[in-house]
Amino acid sequence: MISVKEVCAELQLSREHVRKLRQRKADPLPCMDLGGVIRFDPVAVAAWLERQRLAPLPVPVPRPRRQSAAPAGAADRLRKFIKP
Repeated sequence: MISVKEVCAELQLSREHVRKLRQRKADPLPCMDLGGVIRFDPVAVAAWLERQRLAPLPVPVPRPRRQSAAPAGAADRLRKFIKP
């Protein structure tokens, strides 16, 4: 088993990036929590890296924008700019 520091050094990533990879929903970086200490199995990490290399990059899907409601009284305030 190897530590977070060793994984960071091997993958040349920051601790924060490794944390994000562990917590992502789709194919997270495999790890074990041993009494509050995070450890990695080098074989599982190597297999995960191979999957990442072979997997196509996900295409981000744009989320529709929500239409926000106009604040109360906004229509009345805008009427003064409209000429009859």
